[in-house]
Amino acid sequence: MLENKSLCQIPSHDEIKRTIFEMNNLKAPGPDGLPVIFYKRYWTIVGPSVISAVQSFFSSGIMHSEVNNSLIVLIPKNNSPSSVNHFRPISLCNTVYKIIAKLLVSRLRPLLANLISPCQSAFIPNRWIVENQLIVQELLHSFKKRKVKGGFVAMKVDLQKAYDRVNWGFLKAVLEKFGFHEQFVNWILQCVSTISCFILVNGGKTKSFKPSRGLRQGDPLSPYLFILCQEVLSRMIEKDHAAGIVNGVKMNRDGSPFTNVMYVDDIMIFAKATNREIQALDDCLERYCLWSGQLVNREKSGLIFSKQVPREKKRAIKLELNMKTISDQSTYLGALLFTSRNRSKDFNFLQKDWSLEAILKINIPPTPRLDKIFWTLDPKGKFSVKSAFSCNQTSLDVGDSSPHWKALWKLKLHDRLKMLIWRIGAGVLPTNGNFVAKVGFGDSDCPLCCTTTETAMHLFFHCSIARALWFGQDWNFKPEYLPIASCFDIVKLVTEPPLIDAGPEHKKEFHTLFAICVALTLECIWSLRNTMVFGDSNHETPSHTFWQPPDLGTFKLNTDAAMRQHYSTIAVIAQDGEGSVCNAWLVW
Repeated sequence: MLENKSLCQIPSHDEIKRTIFEMNNLKAPGPDGLPVIFYKRYWTIVGPSVISAVQSFFSSGIMHSEVNNSLIVLIPKNNSPSSVNHFRPISLCNTVYKIIAKLLVSRLRPLLANLISPCQSAFIPNRWIVENQLIVQELLHSFKKRKVKGGFVAMKVDLQKAYDRVNWGFLKAVLEKFGFHEQFVNWILQCVSTISCFILVNGGKTKSFKPSRGLRQGDPLSPYLFILCQEVLSRMIEKDHAAGIVNGVKMNRDGSPFTNVMYVDDIMIFAKATNREIQALDDCLERYCLWSGQLVNREKSGLIFSKQVPREKKRAIKLELNMKTISDQSTYLGALLFTSRNRSKDFNFLQKDWSLEAILKINIPPTPRLDKIFWTLDPKGKFSVKSAFSCNQTSLDVGDSSPHWKALWKLKLHDRLKMLIWRIGAGVLPTNGNFVAKVGFGDSDCPLCCTTTETAMHLFFHCSIARALWFGQDWNFKPEYLPIASCFDIVKLVTEPPLIDAGPEHKKEFHTLFAICVALTLECIWSLRNTMVFGDSNHETPSHTFWQPPDLGTFKLNTDAAMRQHYSTIAVIAQDGEGSVCNAWLVW
């Protein structure tokens, strides 16, 4: 391939910077938690490191695992999902990885028009989805008009979990057959095969796992790699057409025949209704699935017959392909496959979800002006996080008028810790007790001690495991002595800590230290709880330890110490093999 030289160049500083500054600011971030806007705003600081990381990948050909981590979010496909198949897994990738992927896409995309046959129109410059819709509708319209002996059949093919099933070995073979340079193929495979995934469930991450096949939905590279793989199926069918095995369907007597039309995984295949052509097409599908790892979902796939196909032939073809005849209301790429004389009825689906009453209330300006979006909660009409936060706060009845809430956001804590304390104080933390109260079913027990309902108060202060964590930290808190009677008291605790022995000159310092200690302990308990619920439940948890006397004839010394700014204290107790106290010392 002549273009391999430009494909394999190391990207320049300007190319990398241009790529990131063309990306959407607020796309959902990956496991690193850093959106694109962070890199843009602090480019003078992080830019050199980002450029170095990206160029390091292109020069070494090795993708570091931390860069290629991704979070999988399950998006429901309908309003009432009841099984895993009703969710679409979308991968949230790290921004640095997206930069690498988009650089590869920017080099690959201009070549696709010469590599992909006209039967495919997805993601290719100057090809449009409407082309496929019109071609399919016109071909099906010809089913009604053209009178050809034996008739025609159209096959609407559904590939089950198409992106997730792509075989990486098959992808490599496809790229090599297209003539891509070995170095470029290696870059692609590094992006695809070095993935570590976490599934995001109720705000918590599951244990990471490494997939063995598939393309991520949400990865900028995936659509382009997928249509390259689909081109294999298209060319297999076209090869049979060139050999005279499959004839395809013409829109009219003098038109060109169409054998297949594809838009990503939306596939329509056309043929004459003969045993020879049906068997040839089924063989193409079987071989393609065997090579690529795909699986035809024959329950969702379907057949369309022209009027000239005899009933017995229809039955034989349906048995051969194990598919049903699809209904008159079926769609392809969002458009109806069949139209009737009643156009109003055919296209009613376009307006059924619209509120005519609301549309009629829209004021039409007397002079032609462009519509603009205004944020009504700001005098200037501009959206800001501050105004949205204020709006949200007014709708919450959690004592927001208290000065403790404002003091919380001013603490010298990481925003992650502030948000955790706010969720606890507001009573919105997704504990099992809260979950069951909302949905009406489920297990409400505490996942740490399994003795009672998991509320925020129990989880952080009454649970035996949590109490061990409080006391097991360096500062040895005993939660029963903390002034906590409600969730809101946790906010008071960190904003007005009960420090009685700190002088005025050290009060602020101790205040900050106390808030950090409490916040980190709360986060430690919450993280342990989430690990128990979503991760490996076989990990070690804190347990009570009991004092054991030494062997007879020996002594055991137990010590404890406390330190303050201006003084310290140490105590020692000596006990014998029977547990009796032999002596004690106290020094301050």
